[in-house]
Amino acid sequence: MKQTRSLIGQVLGLSIFALAIVSLLSVSSCRHKMPTDPIDTNYAPPPPPPPPPVTPGPPTSLPSAGIIGIRPVMSSANTGDFELDVMVADSSGNTIMNLPANAIAIPSGIDTVFGQQNTFSQVSISSAIQNLLGPYSVSILLDQSGSVKHTDPFNLRLLAAKLLLEGTALLPVQNEVQIVTFQDSTRDPNGYWQSYGSLSHNILPLLPIVDGLKNSIAGGTPLYDAMYNCIDTLATTGSNSNKALLVFTDGEDNESYMYPPYATLWTAIRHAKDNNVKVFGVVLQVGIDTALISAATATGGGIMHTDDAKQMVSYYRAMPNVLQGKAGYYKTKWHVQLPAGYSLKGRSISGNMKIKLPDNTQVAAPFSVTFP
Repeated sequence: MKQTRSLIGQVLGLSIFALAIVSLLSVSSCRHKMPTDPIDTNYAPPPPPPPPPVTPGPPTSLPSAGIIGIRPVMSSANTGDFELDVMVADSSGNTIMNLPANAIAIPSGIDTVFGQQNTFSQVSISSAIQNLLGPYSVSILLDQSGSVKHTDPFNLRLLAAKLLLEGTALLPVQNEVQIVTFQDSTRDPNGYWQSYGSLSHNILPLLPIVDGLKNSIAGGTPLYDAMYNCIDTLATTGSNSNKALLVFTDGEDNESYMYPPYATLWTAIRHAKDNNVKVFGVVLQVGIDTALISAATATGGGIMHTDDAKQMVSYYRAMPNVLQGKAGYYKTKWHVQLPAGYSLKGRSISGNMKIKLPDNTQVAAPFSVTFP
């Protein structure tokens, strides 16, 4: 018995000794580097993991507003009355209705005072539907001049054009559309504008063409010549009496004097009126002295100015209903007064309509009215 206890003690002693050795080795291997230790100059930390790939977000759209009717009513000396019809669209291109009269205002300028008269009303789709304009024939004329690289760097005008094409495809087959571009990059008298097929309801071949336009931006802006030529096409090949030219540009014409038909603004407007073509202008720059307001007013079309291309997306999305006379809008009447001694006769008055939306954001609709 005594011998057995001695053996157990020896085994326990050896085990305790082994555990002590293992414990010491473990402490040694987990020793932390102390501030006084020498620095290993050959040590390099492992590289950080690469950042996850960034995918572009979906194209966005903002609410928009556009003037679709301008009518001078009367003028006497330095005062006058005029009417404006304005369409307001949400970011999906649906008409925003039921805004109160005080949601729409025209701020006065230094020497021009505007006041809203109590003839504010809204024309809803249900009441407008009695005066449908019918199927349409539409040319979409896109500015491809060099400045577009800076004013529309994300090519939202192309997205907007595709939305109008796709909206047309959902309508009866009588509706037809075409894509036309203008630019001057080759000094070719026959190459400053290009049509990508005839007016058609089949928009599928046009979609990849529109996508490819982002790679062909250059040159100047022969706007009026391109408008004149598009009006010719609509007049001679459009199947419907409801004809419209939808123009996108980011600046003034600067080269139409160089090529036939050597069009001016007024010859283009006269050509549109003679052929019953309405001009709808989308101008990507607020504040430029654009003549498209005059073209829209004279031909019964419409105008939208914006500094944000995202608003153009919702405006184009609303266009199929606007072109058919199905879009709800607001009829407003205004009084304007100039300083004493001035006359409104033969004068153009410009302003900037401000529309407050239900979420308290604001959209603008610049306009210009000419008194006879």
